[in-house]
Amino acid sequence: MAHILVVDDEPAVRDALVRRLREMRHRCAEASNGLEALERLHEREFDLVLTDVMMPKLNGFQFLERALPYLKGRVPVVVLSSVDDRDGAAAAIDAGAYDYLNKPAEREDLERVIAEGLRRREEMVRLLGRFRGRGGPVPREALGERERDRAEAPVEQVPAGVPAVREERRVVSVPRPGERDDDASARSGSVWHRLTAWLRKSDRAA
Repeated sequence: MAHILVVDDEPAVRDALVRRLREMRHRCAEASNGLEALERLHEREFDLVLTDVMMPKLNGFQFLERALPYLKGRVPVVVLSSVDDRDGAAAAIDAGAYDYLNKPAEREDLERVIAEGLRRREEMVRLLGRFRGRGGPVPREALGERERDRAEAPVEQVPAGVPAVREERRVVSVPRPGERDDDASARSGSVWHRLTAWLRKSDRAA
């Protein structure tokens, strides 16, 4: 069981990641932007960090720039982004991130990357030892918003509303008399489909 820091400005995304990580028997802490993440890393050392890129106040790359010199390889940082950008992935790895995933991430990919990151964590702790200072590895002077941060950090996620983990859902459709299967599939999940299914169920019960 590991202690993982989840950094994302969208509450629904954080909730999905935390839920999945707890299913994997990990403990979680949360932060809504890079500045809050630095605060958490000032308080204690985590086993792994999952961070978004597009965040207000301090984005993912700014967070990497400020945090990595103090993490010294002991804490792998995995970057997740809803923007499918190979250049962004390369930039994250060049900046020192352990790995990069596009959102929504397949559950198997998320589990694999976390497992590999935690193995890397064990190896680095054997080589370097655990952090031995008070609190966490990021000192107080690394915290605080700066003028350059405000100028460079994007405000909104692009595109907005992208889930963190791809859910596996099986859609079952029931065609109306005379309706083609493809028409019914197009209606599946709609308000009309749920309403008619409920009425049919009520008629059978009556």
